Amino acid sequence: ESIAEAAVATGAEAVGLSLVFAEKRMRAGSELRELRRLLAPHVRMLVGGGAASALRSDLEPAGMQVFTTLDELREALLGAQS
Repeated sequence: ESIAEAAVATGAEAVGLSLVFAEKRMRAGSELRELRRLLAPHVRMLVGGGAASALRSDLEPAGMQVFTTLDELREALLGAQS
């Protein structure tokens, strides 16, 4: 909830999270889906890090963008500026 509150308070256009280790995969997916639900629809949610690819099939259908490399993230951010 505090991440969503900070996004609202700052007028964020995107929220980025890095998942380094997701031992409890179901819990991580559930918490990220809840965060997505709390964010305004126009706020992009970007998820990367070592554990992100394992959750891709859970996160992308919920409206999150999943990145496995910094190059992918860079491309998406540069594309958003165009």
